[in-house]
Amino acid sequence: MTIKLPDKLQQEYINFVLLDKNSKKPFEKEWPTKNIKYNSPELLTHIANGGNYGIIGGGEKNLIILDFDDKTIQEEIIKKLPNTFTIKTGSGLLHKYFFSDKSESFKIFNKNFDTIIDIQGKGKQVVGPDSIHPNGNKYEIIDNSNIEYIDYAEIKALLEPYNKKIKNKIEKKIIKNINTNFIEELKSLIKLEDVLSDFGVDITKNPSNCPFHTSKGGKCLGWNNKTAHCFHCEGSWNIISWIKDNKKCNTKEAIDYLVDKAGITDKLKEHRLQHIKKTTITNKNPELSFVFERINQAEEFIKVQPIYYERKHQFWFWDFNNFCWVEKDEIDLLNSIRKLTYIDTTNSKNKTEILDALKQVGREQRPQEIKPSWIQFKDMIYDIETGEKFKASPKYFVSNPINWKLGKNEETPIIDKLFENWVGKEDKQKLYEIIAFTLVPKHFIHSFFFIYSPPGYGKSTFVNLIIKFIGDMNYVATSIDRINKNSRFETKNWYKKLLITMSEVSNVNDLKNSGLINQATGEDPISAEIKGGESFNFTNYGKFIYPTNKIFKVDENDGFGRRVRKINFLKRFEKEKDVLNQIPDEEFENLALKSLNIAKKLWGNRRFTGDVSISERIKQYQEASKSNIEKFIDNFCDLTDYNAKTLFDEFYSKYSKCVNSKESKIIVSKELKKLGFEIKLENWRDEKIKTLDGSSTWISGTRISGLRLNE
Repeated sequence: MTIKLPDKLQQEYINFVLLDKNSKKPFEKEWPTKNIKYNSPELLTHIANGGNYGIIGGGEKNLIILDFDDKTIQEEIIKKLPNTFTIKTGSGLLHKYFFSDKSESFKIFNKNFDTIIDIQGKGKQVVGPDSIHPNGNKYEIIDNSNIEYIDYAEIKALLEPYNKKIKNKIEKKIIKNINTNFIEELKSLIKLEDVLSDFGVDITKNPSNCPFHTSKGGKCLGWNNKTAHCFHCEGSWNIISWIKDNKKCNTKEAIDYLVDKAGITDKLKEHRLQHIKKTTITNKNPELSFVFERINQAEEFIKVQPIYYERKHQFWFWDFNNFCWVEKDEIDLLNSIRKLTYIDTTNSKNKTEILDALKQVGREQRPQEIKPSWIQFKDMIYDIETGEKFKASPKYFVSNPINWKLGKNEETPIIDKLFENWVGKEDKQKLYEIIAFTLVPKHFIHSFFFIYSPPGYGKSTFVNLIIKFIGDMNYVATSIDRINKNSRFETKNWYKKLLITMSEVSNVNDLKNSGLINQATGEDPISAEIKGGESFNFTNYGKFIYPTNKIFKVDENDGFGRRVRKINFLKRFEKEKDVLNQIPDEEFENLALKSLNIAKKLWGNRRFTGDVSISERIKQYQEASKSNIEKFIDNFCDLTDYNAKTLFDEFYSKYSKCVNSKESKIIVSKELKKLGFEIKLENWRDEKIKTLDGSSTWISGTRISGLRLNE
């Protein structure tokens, strides 16, 4: 008998597996990842030779197959399922095929923990139609309908009530001022279904819709007498927590709602009064229960909105949109509480109690520090040292997400063209390496970057491109003036930033002599202070970039000079309107992938492209930093004779011709004085007649050897 592949399975997004003849077992290694398609010669030859075949769950359309092992349960469930492609197996039970939005496999067990339904998804397989069961029976199509789509949450909600292995794990909390007996009495008076319907759930069907989100099928919320569970948003509730989440209220207000619904308000008041009296007598403190309630409110609030309160008296909120921790002040915090709980946060007493409670509880919520090799793109963290990747969560103190997802490839044609125009093809890679280096929260190559060119050559556009890529929240601008005036407060702005740009420096010695910048680029601890708060130390990982049209000299013996790296922008940049906005999002996503891969190489090599030794790099930089006058002196002047003198007019004339300079004599004179030469008016004698004949301006050496023009 020749096996024929059904038309409904001849789809590009369905994968197949080869099985032994009359067997359910795959015989190839790594079969889940082989990606055998319906028209694969390997598959067609195998079934032509009488072999069985299987269909693999998962894939592009998230194929799942309901594999029934209990006929009674099967008959109950198929009444609630839409018509879809269905196979009768060799054992006489069914395989029902569905596409879905997820394809995780799971099992449903009876009370004896026997499997009654096996949901075969990603990485699992079932035997295909026309194959032969080990008992000799054939797998037959009994419903040749198209494979239907069904929400994964709807499947879970439909099947989980039959699962006897799962136990409800709704956390039970002690409720202040009310004993357990009263709560149990209250629950006995009101059905969970009645409270579900109060908030928009259609209780005529179970499973039904969940009010916390939209759902295509509207069948993701299931419940029993005690608890409800949504298999779409994975929420679980008892009758009290259901009210709290729907009304955005605390436990006390949820109980008040139930009491009012049950019509026993007076009984509750009497019960609370007796409980408070008992607590007061026992603890000698009538306000103790209220204090506990504030702490409980803080704990409940932090479950909804994670908060961490640092020892430096700074609040951090988990940002669910950007998948990171962000700094917030007390006003931000109070506004969030008001919106989520409807508590009056303008009342001075309330405000003080709430903030104190949140500070205490928030201090205990310290997230784990990140590894310096982690880079975050969107909601995913990538470790450039180990190659691991995982979801960002409040568990880790992540604060520098790059809000671009990784692209499909590394093609960045528009950015390539910009970089080549600015620095040439040979140095284009250096600009990409600066971007990649900026992403890493560690100064693992001690560096300070000079982006050098005359005005209008694209320096600022390059810096703005980096800022657009990494995001405003990861960048800060600084200046020597602010550093020198308020260094403690200014360094606070550098805390947990990836990029620090500097404005033009009026006195280059201020920059060279700044010990703080040496610390910041050398991974030494930096002191910072929050206004109105305490000082603290941190290690800076923000990369300094200084766009400049002036190059100053550095000393090879100081720390700053050893870290300077200069990138020359070569061509005048004819800036187009909104040039950065011409770069499509797809290219920024590809830049993300490219930068991640470059960062991995930099982390491993600990050097940039074209790097030479520190002494050679400083020598190259010092040569490039020489002025035109210094270069002229090197090439055309003899400094070996200390007593030699040169007429200033003769020097000026030759210098102006050689370098095509239009600098005035005053400017040239000042530059020579800066270099240590003495310029003064002296009398001169006509040696032939031995008489004074006039005076001229001469250049002579003071701190360095004298200067004499070469013949």
